[in-house]
Amino acid sequence: MTDTPRPGGQKIRLLVAEDERVFRRTLVELLAEEPDIEIVGEAADGQAAVDLAERMQADVVLMDIGMPRLDGIEATRELATRRPSAKVVILTIYSDDDRVFRALLAGAKGYLLKDASPEERLQAIRDVHRGEAFLHRALVQRVIREFTRLSAQHTQQEARFAELSPRERDVLELLAEGLRNQDIAARLAITEKTVKHHVSSILSKLQVNHRVEAALLASQAGLGRPPGVRGRWRRRSGAQ
Repeated sequence: MTDTPRPGGQKIRLLVAEDERVFRRTLVELLAEEPDIEIVGEAADGQAAVDLAERMQADVVLMDIGMPRLDGIEATRELATRRPSAKVVILTIYSDDDRVFRALLAGAKGYLLKDASPEERLQAIRDVHRGEAFLHRALVQRVIREFTRLSAQHTQQEARFAELSPRERDVLELLAEGLRNQDIAARLAITEKTVKHHVSSILSKLQVNHRVEAALLASQAGLGRPPGVRGRWRRRSGAQ
């Protein structure tokens, strides 16, 4: 299970976060034998994992998904803010799609089942440290299918947004900020009746039934800034 040590004798600084003590100790003992890996800490809960990874400047965190205080997904999300250079490999018994996608969206670079072989564990650690992604072989096709579906959905949404006029985009951005029709009218110097007309057109083009749905789509697309801050779609136009 050996590999060539990193150039200059530098090792991968690895933190193992696992609440089951026996399994954690087994992992630590096995991984510590590798010439290119240095175990810089162990954690039995998610919050401790984040704190320790930051303090010990971990390169890679082997993170159990189901831990006390802070689960592995939330810990991954927090770590992305506090130590973004640390790469997380989720370690879990769960292979269901929901947990896989939540972990990846939280920032995990690898997803490894606990029944993976020692060689697979090492490959996951080394791959993510090099900046690559790693998925347990049983999950690859499912993840590809889901992200293909999401990509198609995103493309469809972009096409709908492209149908909006510049003024409709202005109105939609203010909808995403939570403004009422009369406030939108005042902000854009148009009548409330005109705002209602634009809202109706927006709902039709985005194929949604309610302004709240339209506002949600807009927020997901990056619209809806605090008052006084222009969003990426704001354009000056005489169209009303």
